[in-house]
Amino acid sequence: DDDVTNDQDDNDQDDSDFENIDLAEYDLALIKRIVTAGPYAIGQQITYQISVMNQGAVNSGDYEVTDVLPAELGFVSASPAATSAPAVGESGSVVWNATNLAPGEIANFTLVATIDSAPAAGGPIKNIADITADSGEDDDSDPTDDSGNSDTINDDDVTNDKDDNDQDDSDFEEISLPTYDLALIKQIVTAGPYEVGQELTYRITVMNQGDTNSGDFTVADALPAELTFVSADPAPTSNPAVGDSGTVTWSGTNLAPGEMASYLITVLITSDADGGPIKNVADITSDSGEDKDSDPNDDSGNADTFNDDDVTNDQDDNDQDDSDFEEIVVLPEPTAVELEYFAGSQTGELEATLRWETASEVDNFGFRLYRSDDGQLGNAEPVTFIQSSISNGAAPGASYSFVDQVPGPGTYTYWLVDVETSGLVTIHAPVTVHISKGWQIFLPMLIQK
Repeated sequence: DDDVTNDQDDNDQDDSDFENIDLAEYDLALIKRIVTAGPYAIGQQITYQISVMNQGAVNSGDYEVTDVLPAELGFVSASPAATSAPAVGESGSVVWNATNLAPGEIANFTLVATIDSAPAAGGPIKNIADITADSGEDDDSDPTDDSGNSDTINDDDVTNDKDDNDQDDSDFEEISLPTYDLALIKQIVTAGPYEVGQELTYRITVMNQGDTNSGDFTVADALPAELTFVSADPAPTSNPAVGDSGTVTWSGTNLAPGEMASYLITVLITSDADGGPIKNVADITSDSGEDKDSDPNDDSGNADTFNDDDVTNDQDDNDQDDSDFEEIVVLPEPTAVELEYFAGSQTGELEATLRWETASEVDNFGFRLYRSDDGQLGNAEPVTFIQSSISNGAAPGASYSFVDQVPGPGTYTYWLVDVETSGLVTIHAPVTVHISKGWQIFLPMLIQK
């Protein structure tokens, strides 16, 4: 009641009364902003400004502002001078102690840091500032609750609390670095089949998949013992002597986003690797950027198991895209059968006749004949086996033929494989026979006079 002469509430006994008093509001708020405009790059200095405002109705007491520099940022300077800070170039907490901020007053704290690296897991670099100690009962925040690490609202106006669920004594900023990403693929230019003594050309392609220019980089192609160096285009930085195996390297630089650089290398096949594949690896072995999905120092090329064929697409999530390889299988070196010729032709309806002749045979067991309708030896099926006409040991050559009944019209490729008595085989160059429908033989007409 406020009138002792009048009982205002019939339900209120008039022998008691009360009064409420409101304490002046104590409220400090903080925001963090980036002063330095992007884009940002590793090695660049970046300036942040932290603003603390007294949104309350009474002077503040002592308070503490802390900015935690993550591992990707190194301390440079603070203004006003920080109460404590890491050594220059180090990450850690920068702390200011301040006091006596009047209602409506704003205090600014400036922090300069160097961008030292990109986050190992990718994504932006997040930097948090927080009021970590205070001498008043803040109206809408608690400086001891580590709210900065759970903050999800990036405020930009210290006079306005934008999110009812966000304590206003902390704020953060995030910066994103341009993506640095070089990728490499290796492809075979020379079509197979391959044999000893043949020259073979590979193409290596490097693409900038990122959104910033590359720095300097090195591409290396390690020629195995079965391949020897012939030439390279453009001219390599280093290479083995012609006729030797070893590492061929090129130096590249300043590859623009989306740009590709190609390197050609021609080699000589000097061995069939005992029938196994000859693997040739190319790799980006040095780079001047923090590549987002590969490390040029990890020798990933030798562990690479995924043969890429599209430099614009990283096809295997588990495969670093800075290396690639190609494998070839070389036809075995000739056995002791000297082949004069191997030929084929259509000789009847759905009928192909294969003929071959040897100049000499040594310990030859016989011949296998294979047929394919797509020109691929890997898809060929056996047609027949014909035993050698030479009974034992060495002898002059012989003539052979075989008539194959094909399943239908089309173009068929045949391979002749000679088999030694020891089990060694030699695959000879193929022949192609085109079988047409409605094939006919026209005999000459004889007229009796």
